[in-house]
Amino acid sequence: MMATELIERLTGLVKEQADIIKAQADALAQFGTVADIEKKMAAAAAEREKLIGE
Repeated sequence: MMATELIERLTGLVKEQADIIKAQADALAQFGTVADIEKKMAAAAAEREKLIGE
């Protein structure tokens, strides 16, 4: 294998790894958004229960 071919293949691998890391970061961001929404929903439900109970 020539050096240029090796460099091209390694470059492709690094780009693929970068794509994977970006996808993981996007998934974590979505997970954080879902967790935030769940907290807001729980707070809204608790407030509703307080209002109904009063």
